[in-house]
Amino acid sequence: MQVSRILTVITLSALLVPGGLGSALATPLPETEPNDTRAQADPAVLGSYSGAIGSPGDRDFFSIELPELGILYIDIEAEAQGSPLDAQISVWDGSYRTSRVDDVDCSFDPELIFVAPRDGEFFIEVHNDGTAGGPELTYTLHLDTTSPGITEAQEEGLLNDFLVHADLFPIPSIIVGVIDATEWGGDVDYFKFEGEAGQKILFDIYAARYDDPFIDPSTLYGYIRLYEWDSEVPESESVVVAEASAVNDVDPQLIYTFREADDIYLRVADLRDEGGPMHYYVLYVYELPSLHPVPVEIYEDCVTVPEYACFVGAVL
Repeated sequence: MQVSRILTVITLSALLVPGGLGSALATPLPETEPNDTRAQADPAVLGSYSGAIGSPGDRDFFSIELPELGILYIDIEAEAQGSPLDAQISVWDGSYRTSRVDDVDCSFDPELIFVAPRDGEFFIEVHNDGTAGGPELTYTLHLDTTSPGITEAQEEGLLNDFLVHADLFPIPSIIVGVIDATEWGGDVDYFKFEGEAGQKILFDIYAARYDDPFIDPSTLYGYIRLYEWDSEVPESESVVVAEASAVNDVDPQLIYTFREADDIYLRVADLRDEGGPMHYYVLYVYELPSLHPVPVEIYEDCVTVPEYACFVGAVL
């Protein structure tokens, strides 16, 4: 598999539907009960919707029409607005759940970038991670769109198997790489990005989702991990801040907010420690808009553990 053959990557696009970029900051519309099933889902466009997990086992569904390869940014505001809700969100394509995300960015509030695989209707489900329900478990669902803002892809470097050799790429970037097991000791890829305070960055792997009639499907079962590391200290003192892995052949993604101007390192690997020329991927890295205020206390509660991360987010 030649990496150069996939340098013409998927062009992801912002949604061209009523509401438009930034509409998620408008006054939220209330959910309409009952909306506990996909058949009862509240119709939605880009914007904001207020709701509550009003009883044990309550689930709120919203439906939205998306164009193929349109990007939908889903962001729950619950803990950030003082609610005790530990929310989860799922995206359904008909009766098939295509994505699910729990806590990300060190808070109880999940957020997710969903790229529509086709034109059509999709369903967003909001529910509590536990069994509790009640009128105090409120949330605001923000639906917006975004775009990488670039279409040109670059190849990974040849010697990026360690933090010290991480490839430096700008934000935004589209990077094409391969986890090649023919390398001595197996293969992992490290990348370095320089961010500014307050920047919210998406790291999104395309492998299982990559669809091209002229290229065989990727066999990568992706696993990504974010590190903070001071290059003046040994790599063993690096701190893992987030990680995500492929589940049920759905690729991993992470969303990370820079607390201050700093460097962040991303590790890409195969979860099964496999590799080869067909273990290729496309990595999208770009900034996301801020849809609501986030109290600094949420970030102060984040637990980071040397060598082993708290598992703060996953796309399932």
